[in-house]
Amino acid sequence: MLRMKISSKVLIYFVIISIIPLFVVNFVLLSSARSLLLKSASSRQQTVAESTAESVDNYLAGKINVLFYQSRIYSTEIQNKSNSQLKFAVLIKQDSDLEQVSVLGAKGMEEIIFNKTGQLQNYTDQSRSDAYKAVGFLSGKEYVSSVSYNENSEPQITIAVPILKSKITKDTSASDHVEFGEYNKPEDIQGVIVAKYNISNLWESVLSTKIGVGGYAYVVDGLGNLVAHPDKNFLVKNQKLNNVQSVQDFIHNNIETHETTSETGTQVISTPRKLTQSSWAVIVEEPVSSIYGGILAFIKISTAVILGAVVFSILLSLAFRKQLLDPIKKLSLGAKKFGSGDFSQTITLKSDDELQDLAGTFNNMGYSIKKLVGDLKTKNINLIVEQTKLNSILRSVSDGVIALNQNGEIISINPPAARLIGKQAESLTGKLMSDYFLWVRDGKQFIPNLEKQGLDHYTDLVLPHGDDVSYLDLVVSVLDRKESEVAAIITIHDLTPGRELDVMKLDFVAIAAHELRTPLTVVRGYLNLLNTDAIRQLSIYNIENLQKAIVGTDQLSILINNLLNISRIERGEMEIIISKIDLQRLAKEVVTQQSTTATLREQHIVFNPSASKYVYVPGDSSSLREVLNNLIGNALKFTDTGGTVHVNLLTNKDEVRVEVVDNGPGIPPALRSRLFTKFYRVERSLVAGNRGTGLGLYISKTIMDLHHGKIGLEPNPEKGSTFYFTLPIFDPLKHSELISKEKETVGIHGWIKKNTSSRR
Repeated sequence: MLRMKISSKVLIYFVIISIIPLFVVNFVLLSSARSLLLKSASSRQQTVAESTAESVDNYLAGKINVLFYQSRIYSTEIQNKSNSQLKFAVLIKQDSDLEQVSVLGAKGMEEIIFNKTGQLQNYTDQSRSDAYKAVGFLSGKEYVSSVSYNENSEPQITIAVPILKSKITKDTSASDHVEFGEYNKPEDIQGVIVAKYNISNLWESVLSTKIGVGGYAYVVDGLGNLVAHPDKNFLVKNQKLNNVQSVQDFIHNNIETHETTSETGTQVISTPRKLTQSSWAVIVEEPVSSIYGGILAFIKISTAVILGAVVFSILLSLAFRKQLLDPIKKLSLGAKKFGSGDFSQTITLKSDDELQDLAGTFNNMGYSIKKLVGDLKTKNINLIVEQTKLNSILRSVSDGVIALNQNGEIISINPPAARLIGKQAESLTGKLMSDYFLWVRDGKQFIPNLEKQGLDHYTDLVLPHGDDVSYLDLVVSVLDRKESEVAAIITIHDLTPGRELDVMKLDFVAIAAHELRTPLTVVRGYLNLLNTDAIRQLSIYNIENLQKAIVGTDQLSILINNLLNISRIERGEMEIIISKIDLQRLAKEVVTQQSTTATLREQHIVFNPSASKYVYVPGDSSSLREVLNNLIGNALKFTDTGGTVHVNLLTNKDEVRVEVVDNGPGIPPALRSRLFTKFYRVERSLVAGNRGTGLGLYISKTIMDLHHGKIGLEPNPEKGSTFYFTLPIFDPLKHSELISKEKETVGIHGWIKKNTSSRR
C-alpha cells in the first residue's frame, strides 16, 4: 500500500474539494457549446457550397462561351480558313487549360487541329466520336463530357459546340454587328468545334477558398469520377469516388447537409451542390474536429479558473499545515543533512515539547561527528588544490575540453563541453563519457578511437541533445597511460552557430519565395480569367497590355521557382528519378517549343539530330528538359535579330554530346570560369538589356552533377559560344539498376523532390 506524508494528504484533500464542482459545471457548458457550433457550421457550409458551385459554373460557362463565340465567327468566315486557323492558334495560346482544339466538318471529318505544339496535319474521321454525335443529338447545344484521365493521371474533359449556318454569307470581319445562325433542323449544323481541356488546375484557379479550419471543396462528375481536389496526390491515386457517402448522396439527388465520413476517412460535415452547366457537383467538407475550435477559448478560461482554484487550495493547505507540520519538517530536514555529511548545521526548535529535546540530541551528535571528519578533510587539501588548478585552466578555454581516464570515465570537463548536453560540469565527473556524449557521424553512432596513441582529427560530427543537435569537430589526443592518470584529452569545436546562420539564410530565401508565390498565383489566375474574355471585350491595345502582364507574371514565377530550387539545392533536398529516355526525341520537343520564341525574335533555330534514330540515355526527363531550355534560352537571348542557333546531337560508342551553338558576341575568357556559379551574370548582359538571375547555369550544372555528366563552354573560333553537356549511352548491364521504380514527378521543376528529413 502506498505510504503518503501528512502534508501530501492535506494538500490532496483541499485540491479535490475545490476542483470537482468546477469540472461538473464545465462539462455541462461544453456539451451545450458543441451543439451550437455544429448548427452554425452547417449554416456557414451551405452558403460556401452555393458560392463555390457558382464559381465552378462560371469556370465552365467561360470555356463554353468562348467556343460558341469561335463557332459563330467561323461560320461567317468558313471560306477563309487561313484567318480561322490563326484565331484557333491564338485561342490555344491564350487558354493554358486548352490542350487541343479541332474543327470537324458537317460529316465529322477533321479540318483544323491545333495543340500546344502547333497545328497538326493528320486529319481523321470523327463522325463516330461521342462529341460529334452528342452535338447533333442535343439539337445544337453544347456538349460537356464526363471526366477522363491522361497518362499523367490528370483530369480532362471535352467540350463540343456546333457551327451553325450563318444568315450572312459574306465576310463580316469589318462589320459592327453580325446576325449569327440559329438551330432549326439538323442541316443547320455545318460542323463542330471540339476542345479538350486539362482541368488539373481547377482547384488553384477556382476552388482555393478557405472553409473554416481544415475545410475544403472538391468536384466530381455525374458518374462519381474525381474532377478536382486540393490534394493532387489523392487525385492521382483515387479517381473514382462513387463509394463515398457524400458522392452517393449527390448521385441520388440528396443535397442535404449532414455529418458523414469523408473520402479520406475523416469525420466531416458535408454539403453537396449540383452545377447548372454540367452534371458535376461541388462537395464542401469541414472536419468535425475543427468545428469545435471555438470551444478552445472557453476551455482556456475554464482551465485558468481551475488552476486558480488549485493555487488557492494549495495556499490554504500550506497555511493549515504550517502550525502542525513545520517542527516535524525541520527535524526531518536536519536528519537528511546529517546523513549527507553536513554536521555543522543546527536544528532550532522552540516548541517546548519532546520535539525540542530531540533537536538538541541531533545537534550534539553532529558536533561529535564534525570533529572526526575534520582530520580527513585536511589530508585532501593538496588534492583539491591541484584539481582546482586544472579546472581553472579548462574553464578559461572557449572550446569544450574533456579529460578521460583509461576506463573512459570523465576526470575533468569544462563548462563549454558540459553545456553541449545541457549538464553542469560538476555532475559529469566520474561518469562514462559514452553514456552522455552520443556522437553521430554519417547517420551512425561514432566512438572515437581511444586505444591508439597519438593525435586524431574528426570532422562532420553531430551530437543530439533533446530536440536540438550540435555540429562539431573533435581533436582527440591519446596519451601514454603509463606516465599519467589522464588517458586521453578531447577538444570539441562547436560549429553550430555558423551552421545555424547558413540555415537561416536559406530559410529566408525559401520563405520569401513562398510568400511571393501566393499573391502571384492570385494575379495569374485573374489575368487568365480576363484573358478568356479579352477578344470580345478589349481593344487590340488593351489585349497587348494584358499579354504583357501575363508574360511578366510568368517571368516572375520562373524567378521564384529558381530561388526555391537554389534553396533546396543548398539544403541537399534535390533528387532525380532515373529512367531510360530517348534524348533525341526530348531535344527535338524542346527545340520545337523554343521555335515560337525564336520566331517572335525574328531568329532561327536549327536542330541537327544524330544519325541514329533513337539515342537512349539514363536520366531524368524533367531535369534534362530544364537544362536544354536554359541553354537554348540563353543562346536566343544573346543572339542578335536574324541570327541562328544550332542544336546538335553527337554520339559515339559510349556517350552522347548535346551542343547549343550561337553566333552572338561570345564570352570573354576572364569571365568563363565563373559562368556556372550561383547568381553570376556576364557583364555584357546588363549592357545589352538582357537581365537574368544568374541561376540557370548553376541549376543546370547541379543537374548534370547528379547525372554524373559533364557541362561546359567551348568558345567558337570566330564568333559566338558553344555550350554542351554529355551523358553516357544507356547500357542495360550498367544502368538497369539505376532505373527508379518510382513514378517520375511531373512539372516544370519536377526534378526537385522535397526531403522530409528534419534539418536545423
